[in-house]
Amino acid sequence: WVGDIDSCQVGCLAGVLGFVLHSLIDFAMFDPGTLMPFAVLAGILVTDKPRRTQQEVIPARPGVPLAVFLIGAAVFVGLVLVPVTRTDRLLQRARYASSSLAEQRASFEAAMRADPLDPTPPAELAMVCAYSGDDLEAALHWLKVAVDRDPRQIGLYRTRAGLLEMSFRRSGAVTDLIGAVGAARQVVALYPESPDDH
Repeated sequence: WVGDIDSCQVGCLAGVLGFVLHSLIDFAMFDPGTLMPFAVLAGILVTDKPRRTQQEVIPARPGVPLAVFLIGAAVFVGLVLVPVTRTDRLLQRARYASSSLAEQRASFEAAMRADPLDPTPPAELAMVCAYSGDDLEAALHWLKVAVDRDPRQIGLYRTRAGLLEMSFRRSGAVTDLIGAVGAARQVVALYPESPDDH
């Protein structure tokens, strides 16, 4: 105990706020496995403090937990919330507001710079390049960038296999066919780890 502030409850408050903020960008709260720790943290947060004698109470230093919480919140906002929301806004612009392929490409590239860990912008740019017609090389390049960002996402390898097969049908290059088979093998290798992503 630190005066009237319980360090355990400060930690639980930070955990509950983290869950709530994360729920703004993901739907993890609908998963019972994720909801259980949230419920435990919320339960600890709202329970009454056990009674202690006056001798066991340590003088309060309310500035330390508050400072730690504020620094943690600032780091979370700066490293997670700002890049994700900026990337989302740029993706929306690329998907719906861009009138030309050049504007779409610029918005997707800005989204890639905003969140260097998210594979969505390069994957969607790869699809835009593939569907634009003759730009399969650029599509394969951007898909490789997406795979580098998330090498465990099975859908990226399926898309890569499809694009390489399309390239083989256009050019007849055996290396494209071999690459498509390699990407399909990667899909099969990753399938046991992610059976829901098929």
